[in-house]
Amino acid sequence: KGIDIKAPAGDIVRAAAEGKVVYCDAKMRGFGMTVIIDHGHSFQSVYSYNSEISVKLGDIVRAGDPIARVGSTGRAKVPSLHFEIRKDGVAVNPLAYLQRG
Repeated sequence: KGIDIKAPAGDIVRAAAEGKVVYCDAKMRGFGMTVIIDHGHSFQSVYSYNSEISVKLGDIVRAGDPIARVGSTGRAKVPSLHFEIRKDGVAVNPLAYLQRG
């Protein structure tokens, strides 16, 4: 579950909400360079396929802070961002949590 958002390579990926960086690595199979932010209340956001990661494990980020750059790592064939919301460790449809701007 999750969505793949096509974007120009190198575009800035920003945190969806305030939280603590609990993962920033490329060891998750198929996800490439990934950042996971814990937002509390059993919610996490996942940002994958990045070309570069701008945060470190344990960093506290605010909504809108730059955390990575769009890339095509992992199973991505074109530059894109794989975005997930996880509730209690299970991926849920992120569209239910996104606001139209």
